[in-house]
Amino acid sequence: MRFYLNKKQQRLFFEILFCFVCALLMMTLCTRSSFWYPFNNWDDVNSYFTVGKSMFRGLVPYKDLFDQKGVFLYFLYGLASLFSYTTFHGVFVLEVIACALTLLAQMKIALLYLPRGTVFLMTPLCGAVLYSSRAMWWGGSAEEFLLPFLSWGLYLSFLYFRTVYPEPVPYRTMFLGGVLSSFVFLIKFNSLGFFIGWVLMLLLANLFAYRQVIGVLRRIQITMYSLLVFGAGFLVPIVPFFLYFLIHGALYDWIYVYLYCNLFVYSVKMSLGARFLLLGKVLYRQFFLNPLPGLFALAGVLLFLFRKDTKGIEKINLLLLGAGLLLGIFIGGIALPYYILPLGTFVVLVEMAASLFLPKKQEFLPRKPQKRGPAFYHISPALKLLSFYGALFASLLGMLLLCFSLTQNRAYHSLKKGDLWQTHFTEYIRKSGVKTPTLLNVNCFDQGLYTVSGILPTVYFFQTQTIHLDEVYEVQMGAIRSGSTDFILSMDGAPDNIFLHYDLVLKEEDKLPGTGHTLFLFQKIKE
Repeated sequence: MRFYLNKKQQRLFFEILFCFVCALLMMTLCTRSSFWYPFNNWDDVNSYFTVGKSMFRGLVPYKDLFDQKGVFLYFLYGLASLFSYTTFHGVFVLEVIACALTLLAQMKIALLYLPRGTVFLMTPLCGAVLYSSRAMWWGGSAEEFLLPFLSWGLYLSFLYFRTVYPEPVPYRTMFLGGVLSSFVFLIKFNSLGFFIGWVLMLLLANLFAYRQVIGVLRRIQITMYSLLVFGAGFLVPIVPFFLYFLIHGALYDWIYVYLYCNLFVYSVKMSLGARFLLLGKVLYRQFFLNPLPGLFALAGVLLFLFRKDTKGIEKINLLLLGAGLLLGIFIGGIALPYYILPLGTFVVLVEMAASLFLPKKQEFLPRKPQKRGPAFYHISPALKLLSFYGALFASLLGMLLLCFSLTQNRAYHSLKKGDLWQTHFTEYIRKSGVKTPTLLNVNCFDQGLYTVSGILPTVYFFQTQTIHLDEVYEVQMGAIRSGSTDFILSMDGAPDNIFLHYDLVLKEEDKLPGTGHTLFLFQKIKE
């Protein structure tokens, strides 16, 4: 049986293929999870990988292991561990997929306002600006996996206000928005401010934006139905994880660690005025840490707001979505360089700048035959196609040059896997004669030894947390005093009481650029 694609399907196929090619090239250079680099040594992503692979092998996040990110993020890392148990190559595959989905959503957004050719030429460059920024950090962050869900949410919102408004919001849009917001909640809920603005705008549109005359009660009824549909979509991804925690008796642990600790323990306590003052300082600092994507996003927003062919409601929608996302991320008073990455969702708007130098969209395909002018004004279709593909190749080349020159991971490529202390420590553990070794990580986050050695944690606080809980120190010191693990990894010094049951067997300086830490490996004394 032969299958044929119509013109619309062919275009979609080419868009998907193009986005995957761009994503593969960008992620190869911009994330340390790729085969281009020896190892992703970021402690955060090693923690996600440890919890994720443990989740797929019988341990329950929040109940058996303490960490504070969302369960869907651990699920993704668990999937990646099935592909590659001791490397980040599986994570790299997921990063490529997430990047491709983000680029595809941003293409769809741009196509609402710009000619198709312009969008293809600018998508690789805008993607490179986003993924080569400092906010990308070392690759694999929760913020990176939020981007596709936020980008498709932005597309649904823009699509409605561009093509459907002032008619009622389609229930399918509300349902899909609920699903997307649920995945955001299950990865890192501080970006839910985006979807609070999203659903508020769409509900207000249902209440007030009708061409036909509808009674107030009917409008309220439709709005309530829309809210219920959004809620149904929100529940779809949550229900499987709810049942998972219910079956394992971990519902309380999920709520306590993921919600309570993040909201009331991890966040900084300060007045509302102090929070907004801190927000201004954070944005100022983040802008100079990520100047290129910051300028792109700011320019894109301003150009969108001043476009003559955008409706006022579209501009209000953009401002509300951006404000919701911004406040949700930074109102807690914590600001790390990669926290601003979700705001890269709006970098796509800089493509609006192209409209200042190009004809309007409809002028590319005139409906009426045009009178022919002088011969030199007309280019043959073959030459047009050739020039377009030449420009497309130049755009891809520019994307690679931007990624290679701007990513902060480039210097890390010079190291080999054999240069890493994680490799040396793993070789010692494997030659130690301990059949099923156990490990505890103290004085630091997960440094990657769990990943490279393939060891699963046996202690609830398997790494030292930055969260302000006295229980972390008590549990870890109790494990050291009792000698409950075969090996203990420590950074920049020996922990208290370590020599009661352990000997120092390895000590090594971290050779990675910009680190400067000393790692210690202790082995339990045979009695």
